[in-house]
Amino acid sequence: MHTPSTNHEKTFPYITRLQDNITEFMTLEKTILKGEKPDSPKLLFRYLALGETYTKDQPKEFKIRMYNRILNILLETVCDTYIAQQWRDLCLNYCNKPLASLSTLAETAPEKEHLRKQLTTFKSLSHYFYQHH
Repeated sequence: MHTPSTNHEKTFPYITRLQDNITEFMTLEKTILKGEKPDSPKLLFRYLALGETYTKDQPKEFKIRMYNRILNILLETVCDTYIAQQWRDLCLNYCNKPLASLSTLAETAPEKEHLRKQLTTFKSLSHYFYQHH
């Protein structure tokens, strides 16, 4: 006999795991933005991996929003001169991940225009901060 609680038992662990992942993603995001652990590149790699996980099997619009969010977090970190230089450099070096993902998703004229603007921002910031080491 199938009872409604059976569905909840199967769904709850999934929801709990998803909530834990979202909490981890948000915590990592704050850690990256503050540059709290500049000698722990694994934190950045985990953040990028979670972003990839969240976008899997999601609609294109969600993927675009997520990759833009990740890119903006990385760029904001790069621009914060109070953060350790090696952390900012690492974030700058990994901007290519969300940019590459956005590039593969950009199909419409507005999406391509937004990508062009993001690339221009990235190039400007990377040139500025690379020149001022």
